[in-house]
Amino acid sequence: MERLIDKFAEKVLKTTESFMVESGNCDTDKRYHFFIQCNVGKARYVYGEHSYRDEKFHTDLDLNPKLVAIVADDKIYIVDEFELDIYRGETELPENIFKLIDIVIKENEYVKSVIFADFYKSLKENDITGEELLKECKDEARRILFVKNPVVNESTIESMFNQQDIANSLCGVINLELEAVKRLESKKENWIYKKSYNKKVKELVENRSVVKDYEVKIAEGIRSVDAKTVSVEFELNGRKEFAKMNPHRVIRCMMDNDYFSAYDFETTKRGYELIRKLDAATWRGNNNGKEVLTCRNITKITYKKKELYIRK
Repeated sequence: MERLIDKFAEKVLKTTESFMVESGNCDTDKRYHFFIQCNVGKARYVYGEHSYRDEKFHTDLDLNPKLVAIVADDKIYIVDEFELDIYRGETELPENIFKLIDIVIKENEYVKSVIFADFYKSLKENDITGEELLKECKDEARRILFVKNPVVNESTIESMFNQQDIANSLCGVINLELEAVKRLESKKENWIYKKSYNKKVKELVENRSVVKDYEVKIAEGIRSVDAKTVSVEFELNGRKEFAKMNPHRVIRCMMDNDYFSAYDFETTKRGYELIRKLDAATWRGNNNGKEVLTCRNITKITYKKKELYIRK
């Protein structure tokens, strides 16, 4: 039995008038599909609606056809897959028929891999000199260095075009390549900033000037096991105490150059107890001359019987 999509394609490519086709294989499953065509710029829009068993439904005054496809340069771009019965699984389409959403994906991939790549490569970086921005770069470099595979990801671009943009190009309203360049140029300063930022972060990651050796060793030790909790020993004021902690809290504290509070430990009660016994400050804003606990105070980290870190 000939498929609806095949009947539709044959009619659309042969006529610019309205037309009716049938689908289904018996009286109870038979559907009547009515399509209306109109020229829009360089393209042709095809609107459609269907009815079960009523072959004269297209004369109704309240007919409400929806856009089904766009025809341009003897190619058909499907907008409404449901209306043409090609939404079920992998439907093999006739020659020169495409799903509009697939064209959106294809064009966005071209923008990303070719147009944006060339545009980004041509940008000249600025030196990062502002104190606040330099601090952001250092903080980002620290976060990257404490993950398992420290890599600075290059800037990329989100999908630029949607279905309306592709429709506009089929109608001859816009040229996609020129439009892509125009949109990128309108945000050129933002992309220069991102490229300059990434360059500085990459430099800091490569020279490791923003982290200390003991911090790297703590991170490497913690990442060497898959543990929900580890035992962490702290030293302060000539005293030593240990408690269990989520290893990710230790890493997070180092990433943010932060201090430990009672809430960072497995139980808040044990956290307060450890801080009290070490005579440490509970928080930086109310320290009464006392020191807060940081990763610098860690002397040992163990998991079961395995030593993950020992301060030398």
